[in-house]
Amino acid sequence: MFDKLFFGDIHNQYSFVHQILDHGLDTGIDYVKEFGVHHRKFLHDQRGIDYVLINYGLQASYIAHGHIVLDKIWSHAKRKNLI
Repeated sequence: MFDKLFFGDIHNQYSFVHQILDHGLDTGIDYVKEFGVHHRKFLHDQRGIDYVLINYGLQASYIAHGHIVLDKIWSHAKRKNLI
């Protein structure tokens, strides 16, 4: 939710970006359903950002970047029992 507010996506106009990264919207594979917490191994890197940039534009790629960065911070904090 923070990335939506931070990047100005409060009206969910870019919710499809989160669906692509977490649920494989365009790929036919629901990463979260299939891989659980390990879904972040797919499209959660520069290739994911490039995919969104090429197919959906610059603003959508900013949302993708924010999503990925915050997912990495969240995962690290959970591993270190900070949250």
